Amino acid sequence: MAIVESGQADFEVVLVHSFSRFFRKLVEAVLFIDRLRTYGVEIVSISQPVPPGPVGDMMRYFLMIFDEYQSAETAKHVERSLRENARQGFWSGGIAPYGFTTMAAGTRGDAKKKKLVVNPDEAETVRLIFDLYLTGDGTSGPLGTMKVAKWLNNHGFRNRNGRRWSTGKIHDILTNRAMIGTYIYGRSRKDAKRIEVQVPAIIPDEIFAAVQKTLRERNPKKTPPRVTTGPILLTGIVTCGHCGAGMTITTGKGGRYKYYTCASLTRTGAGSCDNKRVPMAELDDFVTDQIIRKLLSPERTTRVLEGLLKRQSAREVEKTGNLRRLREKLNSAQARLDRYYDLIDAGTLDPAEPTLKDRIEAAATERDLAKVALDRMASELSPATRVTEENVAALADLLKKNITTGTIEFRRSYLRAVIKEIQVSQQRVRIVAKPSEFERMALTLNQDDLRVPSFVPGWRSEWSA
Repeated sequence: MAIVESGQADFEVVLVHSFSRFFRKLVEAVLFIDRLRTYGVEIVSISQPVPPGPVGDMMRYFLMIFDEYQSAETAKHVERSLRENARQGFWSGGIAPYGFTTMAAGTRGDAKKKKLVVNPDEAETVRLIFDLYLTGDGTSGPLGTMKVAKWLNNHGFRNRNGRRWSTGKIHDILTNRAMIGTYIYGRSRKDAKRIEVQVPAIIPDEIFAAVQKTLRERNPKKTPPRVTTGPILLTGIVTCGHCGAGMTITTGKGGRYKYYTCASLTRTGAGSCDNKRVPMAELDDFVTDQIIRKLLSPERTTRVLEGLLKRQSAREVEKTGNLRRLREKLNSAQARLDRYYDLIDAGTLDPAEPTLKDRIEAAATERDLAKVALDRMASELSPATRVTEENVAALADLLKKNITTGTIEFRRSYLRAVIKEIQVSQQRVRIVAKPSEFERMALTLNQDDLRVPSFVPGWRSEWSA
């Protein structure tokens, strides 16, 4: 479709085996066919040929309706078969839960049936995960899901596909009732009635129940984290300078100390990234100080806006001549219209003449376009949008104030408006600015409208709020 809409298509037909291979739903197919025809391309089916024209369209739509019905019926029967398969205790396909594998369990007609059985090697890892979560490794107390993943990764354990363990995978194992002998078919489907399938148990019921109780007590929706829900100054813009992942907040000493830590390191533990965690307060102060002293210095701000200043100066010279030409074009088009109307009033021109209407419409269109362009150009040359050295200095002062005073949310909004990214590594901190946003603020400074996008509902970069 991208080739067709680009106008570069060297074909006139899209060939499919059947219309059901094109789209499953009639409404989607009709809309797509209409888009193709806009560029002179037709859809043709090998197995369902139809004649060209309205009759062919009608036949095609009937075929697509039947295909959509057949697809829905097939899906219904397949789902019913899978659910019946689960009711009989068989595995209905897909990836077996960690700790289990599938084994042939006979046939029903031509269909080979399988059941879930325990994978001895993976089952030992499952038991270890439950032990680490409840009691620890003997040198520590109970471990959370993140620390369980770190422990496994640090001790050379890998999951089924050889990847490092993550908190999500640990949580899935800890909450999967298949571990106590009840696999739930339809567990991930909100619209399907769940079916319990009995399988061999790996974990005793009492251990599984104790883990669920601990998970509920640690649930952040019930017990909010001490610090991560609070306002964080650099959230959303600070990234790891080693692996490129975002940095998240971690704590130490019961929440008294806060750090920016690589999210990859947090999820999968040591070995995934060589970066170190950075004290939050120190990084906040350092970044703010560097932005104030270096980025928002008059000299640096002028360099950031240098391109705008040059373009505006060159544009002023160019547009002064363009203004004159646009005014001449506007006056010329208006004069032609006036002449046509005068001749019609004098009876010299017949209003019913076929070409007269087209000439009047062409002159009116030329006049309107010239007026729009003239108004836009005059607005761009307005003193209100003129950027001067005084504007640059005032912008720098105002940003310094807004970045260093007020609530964390207020300061963060201005930081994120002018800073694209803050890359933190062990040796350096790299701050990447947004020159385009500096230019936008400089242009609106004289209009008393210096607001960042997050403060403006429905903001668009090319609109005024």
